[in-house]
Amino acid sequence: MVWRSVVGKLWMTIIVLFSVVLALLLLFLLQFFNNYHLERIERQMSVSNEQLASVLDQYGFSEEAIQIAFSMNVDHFDSVVVVEGQTVYHSDPSLDPVETSKFIEADSELRSVQETNKEMAVKRVLPSDERESDIYSIVVGTPYELNGQKGAIYSYQLLTIVNESTNLIMKYIFVAGFIGFILITIFAFFLIIRITRPLRVLNNRAHEIAQGNFGQEIPVGTHDEIGHLSQTFNQMSNQMKHNITALEQEKEHLSNILSSMTGGVITFDRDGNKLITNAPGDEFIQCISAEGKVQEAGAPLILQEMLEETKQTALVQVREVHVQERDWLISMSPLYDQNSIRGAVAVLREITEELRLERMRRDFIANVTHELRTPLVMLQGYSEAIMDDIAESDEEKREMAKIINDEALRIGRLVSELLDIARMESGHINLVIRPVKLEAYLHKISGKFSGLAKEKEIRIIVKLEPIHRVFRFDEDRIEQVFTNLIVNAIRHTPQGGMVEIIQESNENGVKFHVADNGSGISKEDLQFVFDRFYKVDKARTRKDTGTGLGLTIVKNIIQAHKGEITVQSELGSGTIFTFFLPTPEEND
Repeated sequence: MVWRSVVGKLWMTIIVLFSVVLALLLLFLLQFFNNYHLERIERQMSVSNEQLASVLDQYGFSEEAIQIAFSMNVDHFDSVVVVEGQTVYHSDPSLDPVETSKFIEADSELRSVQETNKEMAVKRVLPSDERESDIYSIVVGTPYELNGQKGAIYSYQLLTIVNESTNLIMKYIFVAGFIGFILITIFAFFLIIRITRPLRVLNNRAHEIAQGNFGQEIPVGTHDEIGHLSQTFNQMSNQMKHNITALEQEKEHLSNILSSMTGGVITFDRDGNKLITNAPGDEFIQCISAEGKVQEAGAPLILQEMLEETKQTALVQVREVHVQERDWLISMSPLYDQNSIRGAVAVLREITEELRLERMRRDFIANVTHELRTPLVMLQGYSEAIMDDIAESDEEKREMAKIINDEALRIGRLVSELLDIARMESGHINLVIRPVKLEAYLHKISGKFSGLAKEKEIRIIVKLEPIHRVFRFDEDRIEQVFTNLIVNAIRHTPQGGMVEIIQESNENGVKFHVADNGSGISKEDLQFVFDRFYKVDKARTRKDTGTGLGLTIVKNIIQAHKGEITVQSELGSGTIFTFFLPTPEEND
């Protein structure tokens, strides 16, 4: 709408001001011209009355003298002569003397001229002529006295000339007003081009900025206030673009930092609503949501409780939470807005592996202590027995010495295995990779345990693919793997059982299976078989069991070859260990 625009309002304001000024000018001009004409007519009529009075004084009061005086009225005023309020003479014969006398007698101000010899009386009256009822007349009365007779001379005239002048002035004023209206309208359209168009461009650019399209430029065509406003707008737009770009970079930088953090980060406002979170934080919320420990707003109850404590105490709150077999350490710190707490940030760190390693460290110390204590006690006991000559015969001394030697060897194997594991886990294992013929290699290994298998009446079966390939790996280390797996299989297989060594190969490498039909491993123990010092059958005697480090060494050797090892077993149905070596094949 034009009326709602700046130019429309300015145009209406100028029109109203122009109309008010024009109306006041018209009023003042009409008042001025009316007063000017009336004063002029009054002076002329007063002079005319004085001339009539001088003629009557010169020639005497008679009808002839009055007619002579009327004929000398150069201004052609209509005059009336009244003598003692009775005799009335008119310069216009068409007027009725009686009516004129009544009119004069009815007006006290005009009558007072002849009664009190008042110098002059002026009266504006409506004439009795109905044809000119809208035009005023002016009446001027002048007293005189002749031969002791008091009278008055009254001159009157219609104010037609005054009305004509007034109408002419109003006509000129209206013409000037119309011309002024046209000029103001043209000026308003000029303002639309010079002011409204740049303002519309400013409005459109501001709308674009509000939509997020920063860096809008406005052409500066003038050097007035509009041009300065356009320059300021361009500077503001460029500065906003720079600031928004900097904020986006900071936001992206913060997002990259949060996404690269291994720990979770969740920020809350004072009411407990989530503001910012990263992937580990979302993972924690998903885990805790699965247990139903989340409010309707989506914030975990534990974090809500910590937030309330943080707001009350303004201190850092630290808690450990166990969620779905995973452990989390939560640290919540307050966020300040000047002097008040506006929210909090929670930093979450999964400590499941740390706690597991700590438990392993404690178990390792306990297991090593337990494994070393028994042979050391036996060494000490039998050595004291020899020193105290408790053994009477040489046979008993040799038996004690053999026990001492066996326990010393056991301690040596334990220490050697611990050193191997330490070197492997620290990455200091040295592999001697060289070509190996699988058929001869596997038969050599099976033959190595044929004697032990015969003692327990267990068959060892080797199944090979009909291939003629050479694979490359560390022959001694893989033999150590087979030794541990086959010894365990024989140890847990009853008499009459069977241990199978199966070989499979493909383009990516070679796969081996060591299977038995022995007692098997329960599902509860299956996930721990590769842990250090873990023993499935804890009821066996120490003579029949190993140190619990064999499978740990096996796993480290396979991983050193960049392979993998798995186990499948059911209690009472046997066990199958499978390991894969991604060794490239070589032809003979």
